[in-house]
Amino acid sequence: MNKQTTIKSIKLVTNTTLLTTVMGFVAGCSTTSEAPDPMLGLNVEPCVFESTTKEAPEWVCSGYLEGKFTATGMFPPSPASRNLRFNTAVQRARTELARKLNVTLTGALEDYERTTGQGKNATVDLVVENLSQSKTQVSLNGTRTYTSVTGPDGSLYVLVGMDEEIAARNINKIVQSSYRNQEAQWQSAEADKAFDEIKREIEERVYQGGGRE
Repeated sequence: MNKQTTIKSIKLVTNTTLLTTVMGFVAGCSTTSEAPDPMLGLNVEPCVFESTTKEAPEWVCSGYLEGKFTATGMFPPSPASRNLRFNTAVQRARTELARKLNVTLTGALEDYERTTGQGKNATVDLVVENLSQSKTQVSLNGTRTYTSVTGPDGSLYVLVGMDEEIAARNINKIVQSSYRNQEAQWQSAEADKAFDEIKREIEERVYQGGGRE
């Protein structure tokens, strides 16, 4: 076999392999599109009410509602009036919602520090330190009760929350307020940039998590 014939053979093999690969990829995409894996992205274990096998709404287990930042509250079986049980469950859900909002704020601050490092901006370091140690709670303004359900044993479950946009805004208000307490350096370009970066961290956590941990 001469050199020219060898080169043609290599090209033929290469082109055939490439064509086979592309066809396989297209076929794979078509198969995925036409017959998606029914388990893909789904919770394998169905949500059930505690200590039962009866199926429950997914939010009872996940505390998640698309587009919302949410939390659940529960009141166990009781002879108390439904109004009392409902209001108590809502209050417990609001307490959990407040905790999640503050966890989101703390996580965003930790991520920011981890990414940028300390010591680059005195104002930013002070704000982060103050917020980390602060007992100030993120506002629950905009909170509403979305739904409720009663389990087989009489337990009452409620789902409360707010739009993700409102959640991000409420958290950002805490950061902005702390920055403004440092009036001497509030207008610095570094502080403005840092504030924008922290806002992005907060919004990313809110929109991706929706209150899930």
